[in-house]
Amino acid sequence: MKELEKYRSALFDIVVNLDLMNRNIKKEKLNREEVYYTKLLKEFGEINQSLNRIYIMKKYLGWTPNTKFIMLKFDYLLYHIENYYNEIYILKNRLNSYLTLIVRLFRKDIKYKKIIEMANPIFEKSAISLKDMISIRGKHTHEFRFEDDEINKIDITNFMLQITEHHNSDVVAGMFKSDYIEIRNKWKNIIIENNKKIENVVDVYFKGLNSFILDDNNKLVIPNNYKISNT
Repeated sequence: MKELEKYRSALFDIVVNLDLMNRNIKKEKLNREEVYYTKLLKEFGEINQSLNRIYIMKKYLGWTPNTKFIMLKFDYLLYHIENYYNEIYILKNRLNSYLTLIVRLFRKDIKYKKIIEMANPIFEKSAISLKDMISIRGKHTHEFRFEDDEINKIDITNFMLQITEHHNSDVVAGMFKSDYIEIRNKWKNIIIENNKKIENVVDVYFKGLNSFILDDNNKLVIPNNYKISNT
């Protein structure tokens, strides 16, 4: 994600130059430029957090809980699949919120109208690109927990395990283990493919953002009303 890394690098320079790691910015009185930079940093941190959680889900699905209770393995799997889609939904909202924040920070700048014109296509592209994944999350949150043929099948097996306390319980457990491995591998691959799409969406987003938030030297542009020279 070249464009994301370019933006991260610009923010990193700000953290170093302002020595933010060694300052208590909550208690200090900040100048206008520092207020602007800290707003960008705080909100970007939430985007970064969502991306980290989305990417680590693949690892979670690669692990199997160390338990003799087979039902817990299924619950673990389903829990992380649902949270994966929740995190994509959160990312989508945080991307929108971040762009909205930046546009508002420039509302008193001479370039404000131009920035709005450049920002609108970014809103539209990110929303459309994540639409399919967001709609899946919407269904499982508002109508059903989650809908997938293989997961429905394993859910029935899970139910059978709960009520089978006598003959053939080993047979049912064997069915569950086979289905569990198949479904876990399927969703690991789905997440890998989804993450490639998300990386592309994020890179397109930051390419648009960088076009007006970074200057020719890849430094953050400061709105006129936040420049110290205006004080």
